[in-house]
Amino acid sequence: MYQQPLFVEIHQIKETAQANPAQAVPEANLIIPDLIDQIASQFVSTLSPQTIRRMNGRLERGLTMAKSGHVAVTGQDGIFKVTSSKRRCTYIVDLNQRTCNCPDYQAGNICKHRIASWYIQQALFQSAPDLKESPVSEQIPELVELLLAHPCRWDLIYAVVSYEGQEIPVEIIETNGREAYVRALPGLVDGEIVPVYPFRSPWEGSKVMYSSTTVSGDSLSKIKLYHQQKEHIDA
Repeated sequence: MYQQPLFVEIHQIKETAQANPAQAVPEANLIIPDLIDQIASQFVSTLSPQTIRRMNGRLERGLTMAKSGHVAVTGQDGIFKVTSSKRRCTYIVDLNQRTCNCPDYQAGNICKHRIASWYIQQALFQSAPDLKESPVSEQIPELVELLLAHPCRWDLIYAVVSYEGQEIPVEIIETNGREAYVRALPGLVDGEIVPVYPFRSPWEGSKVMYSSTTVSGDSLSKIKLYHQQKEHIDA
C-alpha cells in the first residue's frame, strides 16, 4: 500500500568546474508535501472550470511530479531541471521566461514540468528560513472575528497592503489572522487587464518580481469581505 512521504527531497545541483551535468553533485533540501498540496489547491481555486478543462490533467500530473521528487533546483533563480515521469530524460524549465524544452511546451501547451517547477518554487519561497524566523505580528481582531463567525461564507476578501512605502490593492487568498497570503489585483490599461508584480523575490540579488507574497496582518487595511450575493462588510 502506498504511503505518503513525510518530506519531498528537492535537490540543489552543484555544477563542477567543467559544468558537466553528469558530474553534478546534488544537495538535498526537504519540503513537506502538505505545503505543495496547499499551494496547488490555492492556485487551482483561482482558475475557471474552462481553464482547468483545457489543462487536460496537467495540473494533477504536475502536482504528482512535484511531490515525487522529479524537480531539482539549479542554483540559478527560476531555472529547474525536471526528470520525465518515466525518468528517461531531463527537461529544463525557465520560470522567468515561462519556457520548457519538452515536446508538450513546444506544441504550445503549458506543460506539467512548468507546473511542477512552479509548485516547488512557491514551496521554497514559503519555507525559506528567513520567512519562518520572521516575527509574527499581532492578530487582526476584526478580520478573525468575521471569518470565524461566518465560516466558508466569503467568496472574496479584498484589502490594501502597505509594502515598501506603497499602498497595494490585493486579494487575500488565505489568512491565519496574523499573516495573510495575498495576490496583487491587476490594473486596467487602455481597456486591457494588466497583471501587477509589486513584490520582491525572497532571494537576495534576484530581480524577479512576484504578484503574490505573505505579509503581516498589521500591514493590511480597508479589508472587505464579499459573499456571492455581493454583500460586503468593511473591516
